[in-house]
Amino acid sequence: MRAETPEQDAILAVAQNAEAVFVTYAQITADVIAGLENCKVIGRFGVGTDNNDLGEPHVTEGAGLSVPDLDASRGQITPTGDGEITMMGVDVGRVLHVVIRTFIRSTGESRLEFARTVRSFEELPELMTRFNVRWCVIDSQPELHMVTKFIATRPTRILAADYSRTERGHVRDKHQRVLHLNRTQLFDALFESFRAGLHRLPEDARSLGGATRDGIGEYYREMLALQRVVERDNRGDLTARYEDANRPDHFAHAEAYCYSMFVVRYGRRSRLPAFAQDPATRY
Repeated sequence: MRAETPEQDAILAVAQNAEAVFVTYAQITADVIAGLENCKVIGRFGVGTDNNDLGEPHVTEGAGLSVPDLDASRGQITPTGDGEITMMGVDVGRVLHVVIRTFIRSTGESRLEFARTVRSFEELPELMTRFNVRWCVIDSQPELHMVTKFIATRPTRILAADYSRTERGHVRDKHQRVLHLNRTQLFDALFESFRAGLHRLPEDARSLGGATRDGIGEYYREMLALQRVVERDNRGDLTARYEDANRPDHFAHAEAYCYSMFVVRYGRRSRLPAFAQDPATRY
């Protein structure tokens, strides 16, 4: 579709829900960008970016999860006993944030079994036994020594998470017991999985994590903390990352770790949407 004039209102009239916008003479200002609700890329017929306000990082609508996204996920799936596998994700900090989910391998749907904090590494093996956890992925920092000791308790079932990977895809190092993750790619897939209704939550999910304020608990607040920011790198290419704006995001990372091994181990064999089978970083 083509805008009749290069004015802001005319551009948004045809491009508000577009995924891509191509420009010749129009000025794509910050206000125009803010009005492009579904845009993934802006291209120009020509050379340069002088008519685009892309010099500063910006957050697009839908860049993170919302309260309605999480509310729509409430209502657990019924246990089937068919092709189910349980995963655990642990974010390490002052306390340990733990998420345990049971996935249906054929569909990628999952129900939340456990989302709480525990105070010591000694509690983790008991949780793995209680919920029959097949794989656990745990934050490798900042307690690398304690994480290494924990991995030694079940060396074939626990991996340390490493967010340093910048290339497409995730890589499992079986010898070092490390899962090298593309952070942006992983959160893209996780958040899309929530929006697609695959990651289910219990009916009382608004109270998860305790400390309920303004109708939501700590789990909701930490799942809402991360926002997807797009900016240009030192080569001028668009790049994306998730920022927490100095808000706690521990449960979001625990959910990501929990999901990561399922995607790596079973994604291509299940009937998952493309974003989970091979979740590409989107710009």
